[in-house]
Amino acid sequence: MQTVYPINLEREAHASYNYLENMIVPQNGFTYFNVFLTDPAEAVHDWPDFIDVPSRTAEACVLLRHMTGIPVNTEEACFKRIYGFQEEDGLFYRPQSRITRHEFVREEQALVMGALIAKAIADKDDEAHTRLERLIEALNSQETGAGSFPAMLIRPVARVWEAYQWRRAESLLEKLTTAVCQTSPVFRPNGGFAGHVHSHLYAAAGLTEVGRLTGDDKLISHMDRVFQWIRDRSTRFGFVPEVSERADDVVGCETCCLMDYIHLAISLAKAGRTNYYDDVERAVRNHLIESRVKNGDWLPSKHNMTDDDLIRRNGVGDAAEGAYAGWSCPNHILAYDEWLPSGWIKSPELASIYLNKVRALQNCCGPSGPKALYLAWRHASKVIMENGGNSLRINLLLDRSLPDAEVRCNEPWEGRVEVCAKDAFLSVAMRCPSWTSEKDMTATVNGRPMDLQISGGYAMTPSLSAGDCVEFRYPLEEREELVRIGNEGRQSYRYRVGWRGGTVMEMKPGKNPSYGVSHLMPAPVQLYYGNQGPHPLYQRGNILQNKPSPLPLHSATGPEIW
Repeated sequence: MQTVYPINLEREAHASYNYLENMIVPQNGFTYFNVFLTDPAEAVHDWPDFIDVPSRTAEACVLLRHMTGIPVNTEEACFKRIYGFQEEDGLFYRPQSRITRHEFVREEQALVMGALIAKAIADKDDEAHTRLERLIEALNSQETGAGSFPAMLIRPVARVWEAYQWRRAESLLEKLTTAVCQTSPVFRPNGGFAGHVHSHLYAAAGLTEVGRLTGDDKLISHMDRVFQWIRDRSTRFGFVPEVSERADDVVGCETCCLMDYIHLAISLAKAGRTNYYDDVERAVRNHLIESRVKNGDWLPSKHNMTDDDLIRRNGVGDAAEGAYAGWSCPNHILAYDEWLPSGWIKSPELASIYLNKVRALQNCCGPSGPKALYLAWRHASKVIMENGGNSLRINLLLDRSLPDAEVRCNEPWEGRVEVCAKDAFLSVAMRCPSWTSEKDMTATVNGRPMDLQISGGYAMTPSLSAGDCVEFRYPLEEREELVRIGNEGRQSYRYRVGWRGGTVMEMKPGKNPSYGVSHLMPAPVQLYYGNQGPHPLYQRGNILQNKPSPLPLHSATGPEIW
């Protein structure tokens, strides 16, 4: 009999440890940005492996340690690596090497800042705090730059200002916000944009935080339009396109984009748009969880191969387990076959290493999946002070253990949420799922029926004593949804999606094309939007046949890093 579990964010997070500890050189934190679908599969170091990916990985290690209570063995190596690239002026530089030039890149400072913030806030680490202060000081003396990539700085700088009230952070934030919103606007008035979705949504999350911290409702409303605009081009289950307004036939979901979609929705919810928690939950319990590489069998793997300074050929498939998709489609971990463009590499002699090879994974996404899980975990259930006492707010119907209460959810088996209070509460407020009517919500306390008050989309109980157990019940609607993805004016791809409550139980592709045009490729490319493709997703059809087994939870509030 198959053992099945309710969705457990900590279990999902721990499943990424294999990737974080093995798709890396453990002695020096040198990650592998590229995984190519060669025979055998190759993991290849690249220019993002000096600052970009190690910074994302270092941040993810801190988040996961606090989320699960279990350290990631490569955390120290990643921090040591990125610390080695901070120069006397306070900025972080790529080194001169075979594959990189000695240069400062603005968007990479945002990624380093994320790691430093995590370490400084969560661990109260003096070295991270000092390096962060030096970086803020150095960025203040730089031109802000134009476009969505430099705009990625806004989110971490806003967090620094909120946490430490540094005048230099406030000044930098003002300059960045002016550049992005006025001098060279990144977003159209309707919220639209063209290009890289990851950088745009991270910038939008930052601008939402700026609006919340400064009371700028107009800015928040604009970022609300950004979210609605990208949501209209995504799916309800969390497929978020990598590139907006791409002019060819390929469309894939980059986990970095999905992470920032979740981040932006949470920032808007913090600013009062709590209805967006519904979007967060559907994305997390569906395409985020499905985007993790469950096994590496689709990557041809061999052992006793010869590796060199840039290419690893041994055991790549095994090391990739726990990574996250770079270009998934709704039903496969990889949406299409595509190569790196020729302009990617530093010099022609590197062509044989990087070009004319199908890209299987881009490992900026590997740490982004765990970060998205942390965001959901941290905001799933929260104790808030109001009216002179504590109240519990359940924003996401996902398992969570806090020092004050334990929350257990039972979707997709049944619409039932159990809350055991370890402390007294003025009330417990649970978000009403969008797929059910508020009038159909019921609750009991210690087995006795109780009245619920519905307010602002939440079902609220009367006061509870320590030791009380509340059980919320609601019907789980079963429905089918017809979904189409694709770039405007190009080929599109259809799916029939089977829902039970907020969980996708079945993903059936239509008669979708097998080949399409990519502007990066000289000939039409293989597509995987049909039944055939690597690492099928949403293999959930039989889980309802077995009773779920709840897993232990790590009881912690968790530091409010984001």
